[in-house]
Order: sequence, then C-alpha cells, then structure tokens
Amino acid sequence: GRGVGCRKNVCQRSFVSGGLRWRHDRVGDVSVKPWMRWREGCRGPETRMSSSAIRGEVDSLGGDEFRFGLTRWTEGVRGDLARRVPLYVSDWKEGLTLKSIPAVMFLYFACLAPVIAFGGLTATLTGGAIGLVEFLVSASVAGMAYAAFSGQPLTLIGPTGLTLAFTTALYSFCGRYGLPFLPMYSWVGLWTGAILFFLVIFNASDMIRYCTRFTDDVFNSLIATNFLYEASRSLASGFKSSGSDKTKPFMALSLALGTYILGRSLAEFRRTRFLRRSVREFFADFGPTIAITAMSALSLLPSVRQISLETLAVPSTFQLANGRAWLVPLSAVAMPYRFLAIVPAILLTCLFFLDQNISVRVVNSPSHALKKPAAYHLDLLILSLVTVICSLLGLP
Repeated sequence: GRGVGCRKNVCQRSFVSGGLRWRHDRVGDVSVKPWMRWREGCRGPETRMSSSAIRGEVDSLGGDEFRFGLTRWTEGVRGDLARRVPLYVSDWKEGLTLKSIPAVMFLYFACLAPVIAFGGLTATLTGGAIGLVEFLVSASVAGMAYAAFSGQPLTLIGPTGLTLAFTTALYSFCGRYGLPFLPMYSWVGLWTGAILFFLVIFNASDMIRYCTRFTDDVFNSLIATNFLYEASRSLASGFKSSGSDKTKPFMALSLALGTYILGRSLAEFRRTRFLRRSVREFFADFGPTIAITAMSALSLLPSVRQISLETLAVPSTFQLANGRAWLVPLSAVAMPYRFLAIVPAILLTCLFFLDQNISVRVVNSPSHALKKPAAYHLDLLILSLVTVICSLLGLP
C-alpha cells in the first residue's frame, strides 16, 4: 500500500493496481488520484463520493481487469449489454423534457453544418462520386441508428476533416491505377467494419483506460483546429477567386463573423445580470439557433441578395450522385484489389478506433457527473455495423 497525505482530517489510504497510470485531479477540496481504489477505512462523505465518481469510468471497463486478448471473447460487450439494457427505456423517457428542445435545435445546426461543408468538398474532390445527398442520408440514418442502439447516445457521429483527407487520398490512388473508386471505397469500408467487429470481440476498447486527460485535450484540439482550418480556408478561397472585386468575399466574411459573435454573445448571456433569469436562459439555450437564423435572414435582404453570395447546390430531386443505384457493384473490383483494400482499411480502423473511443471517453468524463454507466464495447460494435451498412450502399 501507499499512504497519501491527509487533508481536512480525511484519511486517504489506498493501494494502486499495477500498470495503471496516475493522474492528479482536484475534486472539491480533496486531492485524489482517479486510478486509485479507496479502502473502506477512508472517512468523510466528500472523499467517498469523489472516489466513487472517478472510479466509475474504470468500473465501466470491467473494473481493474484488462481483458484484451484471445482468451476472454466478448466479455466486454456482454457486460455492456447487462448494464445498459435495463436502462434503455429510461433513456427515452428522461429525454422528454423542455430542456431537450434547445438541445435539439442546437444539435440540428451542429450536425448539419459539417455534413454540408464536407459533403460539398467531397463532391468536388471525388469528381461527384460522393456528394451532398450521400452525406445527408448517411449522417441522418446512421446517426439515428447509433443513437438508438449504442450504449452512449450522447455521442454524435458525423464527417470530419480526417475522413475527408482519407477519402481524397483513396480517390487519388484509384485514379492513378485505373480502379473504380466507389467499389474500392466500399471494400475498404467493409474491411474496416470487419476489423472493428473483431476488436469488439477481443475487448480492444479496454485499452482506452491508458489514455489520460492530456490525450483527450490533444484530440479535442486536433478536431477543433481542423474545423477552424476548413472554415478559414473556405472564406479565404473566396478572396482568391474574386479577382479585383472583393465585395462578395467581404460580405461572406461579415456574415460568418456575425454568426460567430452573435452566437457566442448569446451563449454567455446567462452570466449577465440583464433581464430575468428565465429570459437569459432562453437566449443562452437558443443562442446558436438565433444567430444562424438571424444571419440567414440578413442574407435574404434585397441589398445583400444583389451581391449574389454563393449558396448550397441542392439537387431538385432526391437521388444519389450521378443517378447511381443504391447498392454498389462490389464485383467491379478485381479479386487482388479486394484483398489489397485491407491495407487502407487498417489505417481507417486506427482512425475510427481512436476517434470513437476518445470521443466517448470525453463524454463519459467524471466531470460530467453522468449517472449511467459507459459502454465502450457496445458503442464500437454499433459503429462497426453502421460502417458495414454504409459501405454496401456507398455512403460515407
């Protein structure tokens, strides 16, 4: 055992499981180490509550057991199902509150914005092989399926800049060697889903316990930087292609900055002393929705419409890119290249595995004080099934 210094007359004696990282956090006024198991001799309700909350994430991964390997198949996902199935009905009932309305309004734009942005970029970079309609169908159907059947429905799935870079690289590879892009894209997705499925069987998500808060922060910074880069690049491209007349790009920049400043100001409005508290809460909850709606309405004014700002190109009828069928002709790829698709699939699996588990880990952070257990293995299983279905249909 190892003794820890006492503060506020609270005896903090504990022992540490071998191999687990130590990480210092401050919970209340007690200095604790999240990966420590507290002995029954500890006194003080504050200490017991803090250690219990911090230990929740480890317990959701099977306590201090590390089950990754070939000998304890499916133990992780079976444990997740045993913990989450009894709570499934309550997940739906507890969402029927007025507080869910602003959350839905905010998430509608939060989910739609990257779908539109990356859908348009992908259509350009892949020569129209995958377009906006595919992104809308994939994000909506796959997103609902994941939220309905996963163990952590608070996690959102959608396109990112990293997957866009992967898709662009695969399209360049197919063009260089004369391969049909969409069938090759589907084979890579099928192999990715299969590898993720085997990782679920072998309890690979148990490795997430070795991630630290530094890992979370680096990953979040990477995603945030990528979104900022894509938005800035889109605005900058308008200045490069506008020639001598800069009216259009400056108006686009003004609307973008106006949306950000108004949304940010309204989101922080609850901290001010203006108006009544209920009014401040309303503006803070619906801040992003109000900002996007206001700037969109501003762009419809006659004086602004004369500038002819670029808008989203939406097809007049509901159809996939180039009017193709829903099922991808997988036989269009020769047999050797079907197995060659395993190589990029391994890279995409690494991206999906880290993206998925670290995102869920951030959601399950003890600082969020979630009352229901995590289900890393079940979440990864649903993601693998969603990946397989989207691949068969040629969806992102």
